[in-house]
Amino acid sequence: GSIPLGKTIRLNYGVCVVGAGPDKTMLTAGGCDMGASNFYVEHEAAVLTGVCVDNPWCNWGTMMSLSDGVISNCVFRKCGSNYTGTMFMLGGRLVDCRFDQCWSPHAGIGGVLVTGSDAVIERCVFSGLSGMSSGVAIRVQDTTSPGPTIRNCLLEGSKSTGVNVAAAVYCASPAVIENCTIAGNKMEYGAKAGGLYLAANDVEVRNTIVWGNTVHATNIVEGIDGTVVTNIGWNAVDVAVAADKSVVFSHSCAPELADVATCLAEDPKYNAGRKSKLPYYAILGSSPCKNTGVKLDWMTDEATDII
Repeated sequence: GSIPLGKTIRLNYGVCVVGAGPDKTMLTAGGCDMGASNFYVEHEAAVLTGVCVDNPWCNWGTMMSLSDGVISNCVFRKCGSNYTGTMFMLGGRLVDCRFDQCWSPHAGIGGVLVTGSDAVIERCVFSGLSGMSSGVAIRVQDTTSPGPTIRNCLLEGSKSTGVNVAAAVYCASPAVIENCTIAGNKMEYGAKAGGLYLAANDVEVRNTIVWGNTVHATNIVEGIDGTVVTNIGWNAVDVAVAADKSVVFSHSCAPELADVATCLAEDPKYNAGRKSKLPYYAILGSSPCKNTGVKLDWMTDEATDII
């Protein structure tokens, strides 16, 4: 069923809000004040799970604020805001969630603004988001090393609706990105990259595919080594790094990583609809990314693909 929210709800105790599943329990919300949120999850034992937030408008606020605890198995659909997008993340864990067609028509992003150095985003899908600020799907800023972790996520099909938007994923401060796929994102005029733009030191990217992203650039774009490339019209620019920034890529796949040790610059061979039982951006058995990743502490012994 549909559950209307009041103007502000706070989970600031060890309270669990458990829906019947995002296909069955829908939260509806009205507007919120400038810089505020409709829903706060801010206690280490607080949990929000199994709900869908559909089509809210938050003006100059943001739908969700997560500073501690867990948000899991939720769908955020067509959430709109002029400010920080669907979620402001100061900490906590965001797990098994989906963001669909969330948007910002003014100065904001469509997805998640991450400022918490210990925040974790895991097994989430960001699809079809739009916005006018850098990091249409995920923006990381004001964090300290090693920074938040973005793991096992698919970020696809997002687009910018303004000029000089850096990329779908933008790191202005330290972060760890691992086992993600960033694909099919399309940034408009003046973009730095279509997929991933790193404008900070101490960013680590591993076991990650960034392929099939485009920009429409009428000015200069930094290459992976800070060199300047002039792009006019639509171009395949997947990854870019700001000049003089020290970042680490390992066991990842992107066209710009040809000269980076342990990385690939070969077509990852997405399924792309060829096999109906596989997700669109799953890699085929013939992919060069099969069995070429690095095993991380949290992975099973068999998990050595770049994905």
